Amino acid sequence: MNDAREPALRPAGRDPAGEAAAAGQAPSAVRGYLLIGVVLALATVVEVQLPHLLAGTGSLLTAALLVTAVCKAALVVLFYMHLKSDSRVYAGIVVLSLFLVAFFFVLLTLGQLAL
Repeated sequence: MNDAREPALRPAGRDPAGEAAAAGQAPSAVRGYLLIGVVLALATVVEVQLPHLLAGTGSLLTAALLVTAVCKAALVVLFYMHLKSDSRVYAGIVVLSLFLVAFFFVLLTLGQLAL
């Protein structure tokens, strides 16, 4: 009864995305999550190496660690918490607030040098 022009009904419980991943064809969403995971892992490696690279520069080290932490937090919020696909207004508010908090922490850190 099923004509070649009609799409076949999918049985319940079948996951086409899972089948595509099992066949070696990862959907673009999975690739995106994996890419963000790799970027986060690389940022973590940079964070671990920063104290060795910036030894003796307390304020600069603190500022660099804060910037990398804010960037990582923004990536997690935007991609893994799906804020990227939500309204741009919400995403802008969250990202702007993260950067403002980091900016004021950096100012406080650099201000301690002058005291």
